[in-house]
Amino acid sequence: WYDEKYYEKSAEEDPQGPAAGSLRVLRGGGFNMSAISLRAANRFYALPSYHYISTGFRVVRELD
Repeated sequence: WYDEKYYEKSAEEDPQGPAAGSLRVLRGGGFNMSAISLRAANRFYALPSYHYISTGFRVVRELD
């Protein structure tokens, strides 16, 4: 869940995030975003019902 001020009050090591909320955290970015948005440390938020082509995760398999 998303809490704008969570890291001000959380444990320094391995913070678990809020237990509840009304917005979900989205990390990283998609193919249609700027390079800085692609970092896993980049966070933004959306309603749990939000769906878009650049959200979710992608599995990549490399073949030898």
